[in-house]
Amino acid sequence: MKNGQPCYFAACKHYRPNDDFIYGHAIGNIVVREEDPEFEKLRQFSSDTLQSLEHGYPKNGVLNIDFFLQEGSEEPILMEVAARTPGGLVSKMFYTYQGIRLNELHLQLQMGDDPEIILKNRSEWKYSAYSIHPKQEGVVTEIEKPILDSDVEVYWQIYLGETLKASESMRDVAIAMLLSHHDFSTLEQDYKLANSTSLYKTKKDSFLESKAVFAAVTA
Repeated sequence: MKNGQPCYFAACKHYRPNDDFIYGHAIGNIVVREEDPEFEKLRQFSSDTLQSLEHGYPKNGVLNIDFFLQEGSEEPILMEVAARTPGGLVSKMFYTYQGIRLNELHLQLQMGDDPEIILKNRSEWKYSAYSIHPKQEGVVTEIEKPILDSDVEVYWQIYLGETLKASESMRDVAIAMLLSHHDFSTLEQDYKLANSTSLYKTKKDSFLESKAVFAAVTA
């Protein structure tokens, strides 16, 4: 938003609900293309939501709006309106896609600057997505490099031999991947694969298991 008026709109959709992350499942987002039917629907939902807010909304800065839309339904369920940039790798995702740096843009607008919003030439747009994987309890015994057709940036936050605790929040990330490709179909296939494939293995520490059994028996 710039002086109360929208100056840029972008949309993405979740692979699965964020809550699934703490239950051991990878989560992610993929861009919604401007030509996709959902794009205009999401733009209108967002505009209607802001106009309905009783106490208004910040007039300068990035607004992050989350909806839940059931398949086959025309009515979205509002989940969140936040005066901040999206979490995860969404900001990196849209920079890769259209060349927009959401974090910098948000700061400039809040400072009262008047940044010029320039998208990359459409021929240079690169469809993007990301996937983040939770930590699984145990000692890391194996790590695999993802082999995909899309370009991949991997952010490893675990190492071989490390003892992990299961993720308790979305901050407890084991592996994060940013995917991009000029062909959307290829990106979609890799995105599904990235969110359904485990890239590392853990084994519970035998000493800890023995200790737990001993404690249970003697308790």
